[in-house]
Amino acid sequence: MTAGTLLLSQDPGAWELSWHAPEACPTGVQVRVAVAQMVGPQPAAQLSVDAVVTEIRGQWQLALELAGPQGTGQRALTADNCEALAQAAAVVIAIAIDPEFSGGDPAVVARDESPVEPAAPAQPNIPVAPEPAQPAPSSARPAVDIAVAGDELGEQPTSPDARVRRVGGFVDMGSGVGFGLLPKPAAVLGLQVGVAARRWRVGLGVEGWFPRRTTGPNNPAVGGEFSLIDGQLFGCATPRLGAFVMPLCTGVDIGAVRGRGVGQLTTVNTATTLWAGIRGAAGVMWNWKWLGLWLRGSVSVGLVRPAFHTTQQPEIFRVGSVGGLVTGGVEFRLPSSQ
Repeated sequence: MTAGTLLLSQDPGAWELSWHAPEACPTGVQVRVAVAQMVGPQPAAQLSVDAVVTEIRGQWQLALELAGPQGTGQRALTADNCEALAQAAAVVIAIAIDPEFSGGDPAVVARDESPVEPAAPAQPNIPVAPEPAQPAPSSARPAVDIAVAGDELGEQPTSPDARVRRVGGFVDMGSGVGFGLLPKPAAVLGLQVGVAARRWRVGLGVEGWFPRRTTGPNNPAVGGEFSLIDGQLFGCATPRLGAFVMPLCTGVDIGAVRGRGVGQLTTVNTATTLWAGIRGAAGVMWNWKWLGLWLRGSVSVGLVRPAFHTTQQPEIFRVGSVGGLVTGGVEFRLPSSQ
């Protein structure tokens, strides 16, 4: 789920292209070159273009969204190869920049799958390309061969995961170190599951904090061993930079702290009590196909802070008011619905 955004100019009147496609497809730079060859170097109106190419059972699909000062417009095209879709995208963008551009190149072999009716009345000022005609069998070449357009600007192909737009599932597994809640820093194992789209994700998680020991303040021969099981409900915004996703999350924690007496006790008892808190987290994840590698830091503020004591000690341990956690791990993404 990465995004490759190519900002074509720093001029306020320039246009921005976000091109997401598999490695086998033309790059965003090649699409840019093709558009420039169609409309020339004239200044462009403010325009933002988001293009996503996917391949499903041998058919290539292009979802194209154009946004300008007057509104937005969408096109959905299909073709038998990715080069044709890239050429079709260049034609649509060229018409959006220069409405006088004909765009009727018969070598563009994409089929228009857009709805017959416009999305909304406020959108007529976003021009779109007419449906290209099907070519007769011939060796005709398009006026701009986008498959071999130059890479002189040095853009690298974006990750295939950048093209994922629909909602899909994910499973995270990780480990790390937690501190502040138990008496000493503790090893932590975690699991998260949920659903994610391009710009957000929500899910459920569980963490296990390994046991840590402490002794009472007045009698070091008497103490306790404490562990924590924590469940989470969370939601995240997922801004992106190239192949990296940077989740910014918040959520609630509800768990149980377990304490067991240790040391010179006449009777060893075990007690389990409720713990609850709120959490904020930030991280970074690198994506490759259906796999992600991530690093995350989080802070929890306790709303319920249980305390433990023995008959010999009035209070051996109270759960900390603030806890922190640093973890890393791997994410497996499930296919999005088509």
